[in-house]
Amino acid sequence: MDNIEKQYLGVWWLPDSPENKVGGLLNFYKNKEITLELVGTFSSLFNYKKGKTTYISTKREIVKYPIILGYLSGENQKITLYECWPKKYSINSGLSTEHLNPSVVFLGAHFNSLDEISFKKIKIHYDALSYFLKDSGFKVKLKTINPDEFILDEYSLTYSYPESIDISLEEVELKFNFEINLPLSIKNEMVLSEKPFIVINSEFTKTLDDWINDYIDPLRFLLSFSTMMPSIVQNLNVYIETENNPVEVIFHQQESKIKQLPMERIDKLFFIEEDVKDLKRLIFLWFKTFVKYKSVFDLFFNIEYSPKLDLKNKFLNTIQALEMYHREKYKNHKNWDDEIFKKRVGEILIPFSGKYRKWLKSLTRYANEPNLNERLKLIIESLNGTVNNLFEDQSLFTKSVSDTRNYLTHNNPNLKNKILTGSDLFWASEKLMFILQTSFLTDLDFTFDEINKILNRNERFKNMLLFGKQSIN
Repeated sequence: MDNIEKQYLGVWWLPDSPENKVGGLLNFYKNKEITLELVGTFSSLFNYKKGKTTYISTKREIVKYPIILGYLSGENQKITLYECWPKKYSINSGLSTEHLNPSVVFLGAHFNSLDEISFKKIKIHYDALSYFLKDSGFKVKLKTINPDEFILDEYSLTYSYPESIDISLEEVELKFNFEINLPLSIKNEMVLSEKPFIVINSEFTKTLDDWINDYIDPLRFLLSFSTMMPSIVQNLNVYIETENNPVEVIFHQQESKIKQLPMERIDKLFFIEEDVKDLKRLIFLWFKTFVKYKSVFDLFFNIEYSPKLDLKNKFLNTIQALEMYHREKYKNHKNWDDEIFKKRVGEILIPFSGKYRKWLKSLTRYANEPNLNERLKLIIESLNGTVNNLFEDQSLFTKSVSDTRNYLTHNNPNLKNKILTGSDLFWASEKLMFILQTSFLTDLDFTFDEINKILNRNERFKNMLLFGKQSIN
């Protein structure tokens, strides 16, 4: 019970069986898990339906309920549970119970079919959004009697709503805006809190999964990339066209276990107020870049914000992300022209036939692509010197990284004495992550001068120069 953050008693039923109502508790846990504990079941534990036929089984059939409807007791609030997976069931003294894990909770609406769960408008608040945006409506003015001793005579706090930021993308309109929570009592204390949010309007209805994959997650990753801290959705509302009131959406998020420290300036990669000349263009380029490198970003953020990832796997995953990035960005980069390569392979295969020819040909599958050492050199060269101060010897770095990856992947004993270990492996992983981050910055149209300014100001980068520059040598 200590892990339960909120708990609601309610009555629940399936859309096609409203007469069969079951009581149960809806629990929201501190680890963001959601459970529904039913006192009873929607059907016999050992009977299940397929179409119009009811079957009897000696064991419980695994049933996922696409939709469960309910009302919260005492509040008469409509609620829809979406994609409810079975967790456990039991029979005690003739009483059946069933525990489920809903993937999504909709507070404020009933959706009787999957087709109804689609929307044209959403409103999102991210925990890191206030650190990302430039503007705040708060203005503070101090008046002192004695400036040397800082004795206050007057403290003035005013608030004016900042201007909204409107951005047009293909199919959708984004609006960055602000709201403020006003105090109910101002006798001895006044607490004002500003909350920035994003409203997205679409030309077409979209499912929740589409909203998450196409907009909610990409924007969350942008905040994480900018602030160099994990970001989560704190509030999400969707809007039904036939109703004015928003529907609150709660879903399980893989929140990072890294402690959310105050985001001081030194923690951030780039600042909207200093480094971004055109926020609208940045957002446009981010969505374009995110779609192009989706698998690379997924791997990048998994590496960056998975505290349990051991050093070797962090190194290998970072290498994989860089290889994927290079392969996607330079699709046509090959060692030889296709016709020349095909001719060379043909000449090599002339003396062989049968199974040996087939086996040998399979070895040439990636022979026309640059190897890891060459890919790393090409990426570093494309960054125009912005990361050169990471290395005493760039060639030694790329060669050591390649040898280490090849040993860890293929366990080649000839490379055992050449691999990076301990602190060398740690700093190599850090350098590779900054190479990847810098590459992303170029895709977002940051100039090399701007990138130099960003990196040289960053505390993590400065620590790497101080402690890790000579680690491989």
